[in-house]
Parts: sequence; C-alpha cells; structure tokens
Amino acid sequence: TSTDSGLAVPDAVTSYGAISVLFPLKLMAEPRIFFEHSHRLLGTLAGLTTLVLMVRVLMTQKRLMPKAMSVVLFLSVCLQGYLGIIRVAESSTAFAIFHGVFAQLVFALALVLAMLLSTKWINANPSDAVLPLARKARLLTGLAFGGLIIQLVFGAMTRHMNTSHAMMSHMGFAFIVVALVLIAGAVCIRAGKQDDSGRAIRPLGIIMHGIVVWQFALGFAVLGLVWEENPPELPTPETLTQAQPIEALPALIATAHHLSGALLLATSACAFAWAIHLARKPKIR
Repeated sequence: TSTDSGLAVPDAVTSYGAISVLFPLKLMAEPRIFFEHSHRLLGTLAGLTTLVLMVRVLMTQKRLMPKAMSVVLFLSVCLQGYLGIIRVAESSTAFAIFHGVFAQLVFALALVLAMLLSTKWINANPSDAVLPLARKARLLTGLAFGGLIIQLVFGAMTRHMNTSHAMMSHMGFAFIVVALVLIAGAVCIRAGKQDDSGRAIRPLGIIMHGIVVWQFALGFAVLGLVWEENPPELPTPETLTQAQPIEALPALIATAHHLSGALLLATSACAFAWAIHLARKPKIR
C-alpha cells in the first residue's frame, strides 16, 4: 500500500494468469508488480507455515488452548488471503481497510500463540504478591489493546480513504492511545518486579513504552512527508506506464509506521495475555 501497488496485478487469484511461483520473472521488472506479487508469495508462505504449525501443535500439545489457537490462526490466515482476493477482484476500499486491520490482528494472535507455547508460560506460578498489580495490568493492558484496535481502524481508514476526517480522528485518538499504553506499560513493569513469574511481563512493558514513543514520532513524519488529501487513483495494469515513480523515502516512512503499529499491537496483546495469566489464582505449592 505504501508504494501504491495494491492494484498493480489485474487478477486476484493468479498473477497475470500465472500460478504464484510460476509467475514470469521478466514481468516483475515493473516495481509495483514486483511488490504486489511478492506480497502474494509471502502470503502463501504464511499460509503454509501456519498449516505446519497447526499440525505440529495438534500432534504434540495436550493443552486445549494452544490447539484451539493454532486452528484459529490457520483459519485466520486463510480468511486474510480471501479478503485480499476480494479486495483486488472488487477494487473495494472497504475490503482494503478490513484486510489491513485483520492482518495485524492475525500477527498479534501468532505472537500470543508463540508465547503460550513457551516454557516460561507453562512453568509460571505467580505468587499472591503479584496478584494486585497483575489484575490492574490485566485491566489496563486490555484497555490499551482495545484502544490500539480502534486506532488501527482509524489508521487504515486514513491510509485507504485519504480524507481529512479520517486523518483528524487518527491524530486525535493517538493522544488517548499513547496515554493508555504508557500507563499500562508502567504497571507491567511494576508487576514484573514482584516475583520470578512476573518477570516475563516486565520486558513487554518496556517494549510498549519504546515502540509507542517511536510510533508517535513516525506519525508526525507521515503527516509531514507522506499523507496528502485526495491523492491520485491507485495505478492499475492499464495505467502503470503513466504512473509516477515510487518515492523511496515516503514509502519507507509509511511502511515503518505500519510496521511499528503492528509490533505495538502485538506486544500489547502479549502483555494482556500475560496479565491474564498472572492474575489467575496461584497454584498450591
């Protein structure tokens, strides 16, 4: 999206009639076709990877939660691919927004699943000392995670609709989200100092603080260097030869902002999951 490549390939399932890896390399010399087709190849790789992960988890895990999450993750990746197909086939802005939002939620789910499979998660047995802060962290990280999802929707609307209303909503709500993330991160850091089981949540709080500051700064860079109201239509296969060349700096800044947002959402999801895990009643020792 940062390179205006989303509609560079006319067909949705195949690429100019070719199946995925059989796409001719000579056609990928055009930058926007290269980016769009590479996006599709990586999507296929994500699907295969999550399929293998699901089979592995179902075969080796006894716990119900990781099994269920692995199935949900695989189905979510399949749904994400379908959303991408519909977005291209119908040239739909609504599906483009949904596709962008859902991608980050799938990424967050993948990281939470990885965390659930870790030995640190399995062996965690929080003491009574960590319970009060863990319960507070559960509430605040939940609020931060919910706020980030809303902010993600505003960001996707700004990215695909390019209206001043979407941009102002995205900018205004950013201050609320920053406050929520900073407060939630601070409580996670405090909770991580209580006992050994709580230590895992402390780095998540620190990472949340670092990313949200970086993301806030990138947002202003995007506003000043990238965003424009009512930009030209996305290049299509018929108009690629007349399209303006891709500007590297704006594309890199917008992509960095997108990536940081995904990392912040996923980190907040992990912190929320850890807080829930720590807030449960301790096992009898």
